[in-house]
Amino acid sequence: VEPRTRESTKILEGNYAAFATWFSGVFGHHYSDHLPTIAYLRSQVPSSYGFIFQDTKLARDVLQFLDRSFYDRVVWIQQNEVIQVVGELWVSSVDLFPLIWGCQRPLNFLRRWIQDTHPFAEPKREHRKVVFYSRSSPDAKHGRVLDPKQEEQVLQHIRDAMARHNRSERDVIVYTGVDKDGNTLPVAEQYNIFRAASTIIGPHGAGMLGNLMWADPTPGNCANRVQALEFIPGEDSKQVQGLYHSMHMRWRNWPVDFHVLLYTKESSKKRTHINLEDLDNALDAMWGEGASIV
Repeated sequence: VEPRTRESTKILEGNYAAFATWFSGVFGHHYSDHLPTIAYLRSQVPSSYGFIFQDTKLARDVLQFLDRSFYDRVVWIQQNEVIQVVGELWVSSVDLFPLIWGCQRPLNFLRRWIQDTHPFAEPKREHRKVVFYSRSSPDAKHGRVLDPKQEEQVLQHIRDAMARHNRSERDVIVYTGVDKDGNTLPVAEQYNIFRAASTIIGPHGAGMLGNLMWADPTPGNCANRVQALEFIPGEDSKQVQGLYHSMHMRWRNWPVDFHVLLYTKESSKKRTHINLEDLDNALDAMWGEGASIV
C-alpha cells in the first residue's frame, strides 16, 4: 500500500522534539501517561530545542501552570495538521503505554520537574487537608458514583475518625473538580487542594488519580507520605470495572502510601457502595498508632 502524503501547512526552522500519543486531552491519561513522558523527553534534549505537541486546552493549562518557561518552547499543532521541520527533529516513540509496567522511570523525571518549579513547603498542621474525591459532578465520566446517601455517611465517618484520632485538619474538603457554577477548577486551585493534602479518599477515578501528581513529591521520610484510600472493585463487585482496578498500577512509583477498600456486591457500573465498618477499620489503620501525618 502506498503511503498517503499530505502537503505541510507550516514550516518550522530550528531543532525540535515531538510527542503525541493516545487519549489527547483526557485528564487522567494526560497526567499519568503524557506528562511523565514529556518530563523524560525534556530532560534528554538540549535546552535550545523547541517542542511540538498536539493542541488541547488541558495540555496548555497544565504546562502553563507547571513551567511557564517550558510552555513558551512549545509549538502547538492541531490533529491531522502536517508541519515541516527544517533542522533536527526528535520524535518520542513509546514502547509501552499506559505507563503501568516496569519501574515507571519517567515518573522520576516528573517528580524532579515538579519539585524544581513548585518546591514543596511543609504546610502548618492545621492547614493540611483531608480530601474526599466525589464523582458527583458532570465532569466525571464512566459512572462509579458513590450512592449519594452513603456518600454523606462516608463523610461523617471520616469526620468521626478525625476526631477519634485527634487529627489536626479542620475538616474534610470535598473535591468534585468543579466550582459551584459547574466550571472546571483552574489547575492552580486543584494544585492548592492536593498539595496540602495529608490524606486523599475516594473512588477510583481521574480526579483522584491525576491529582496525586500534586502531592508532596519529595517527603523527608516515609512517615510523611500522603495517605491514599481508594475504593475499587473486588471479587464481589467486579461488575463495576476491571477487577482490582487501582491507581496504584499507575502511580506506585510516587511517594504515597496506598490503601484500597472494595466496593460491595450491591454496586453497579453507575452506582457504588462500600461497607462502612470496613471504612472505619481502614481509617483506624491509616490514622491509628504509628500513623504518618497527623
